[in-house]
Amino acid sequence: MSAVSFAASPTVLAESGVPVGGYAPALLALLEITGIIVAPTLAADHVWEARQGWTGALREALVGRSIALLAGGLVIGWIAGPQRREPVAPPFDDLLFGALTLFLIDLGVSVVRRATGLRQYGPRLVAVGIVVSVINGTLGVLLGRAAGLSIDGAMVLGVMAASASYIAAPAAVRIALPDADPALYLTAALGITSPFSLIVGIPLLYWLAQAVSGEHRARRASFRHERHR
Repeated sequence: MSAVSFAASPTVLAESGVPVGGYAPALLALLEITGIIVAPTLAADHVWEARQGWTGALREALVGRSIALLAGGLVIGWIAGPQRREPVAPPFDDLLFGALTLFLIDLGVSVVRRATGLRQYGPRLVAVGIVVSVINGTLGVLLGRAAGLSIDGAMVLGVMAASASYIAAPAAVRIALPDADPALYLTAALGITSPFSLIVGIPLLYWLAQAVSGEHRARRASFRHERHR
């Protein structure tokens, strides 16, 4: 899950006058945990042959720092509540995007240094980074609406499903799958899926969430009514 794409979603919704549910940050953490667990599971055969087997990789993902911080953050936030969060909010709210910018610059340098395999896999990497994003985002919106989420909830769920993690998940994957090439998975997440999600994916999924809920039809009907009047 991309924290940047998630942070951009409320801005789009706010401009349209749609409030964002307070459960959205919890979805981010839960889906990030799920992704970190699923990644070594998908590569179970490779891990078994190369190093430590499925059990070792899964254990590494479950007890790693990324999972501990995400799960621990949820528990601490639930126990503390909004009032106790206010005194410690400035470092997390005000410094977040500055620290994130520095982190992304460091990741970009890492990708450039290890970009030798991109010439061979480039076109396929671009296709996967875009096509999978659209498919996952569409499924996220549809399943969110089927589960009873509001327009904003379904849209945010779709955005998170369409995005790609380049912070917590790569760190866990690097430990569980040491032979994986960072130039490929970081470039796919940071250089392809994330820009596509921010520029195209978020507006597209917001439109889809509205279309599924019938809001577009209601607006068109209201517009035609006003014109006739």
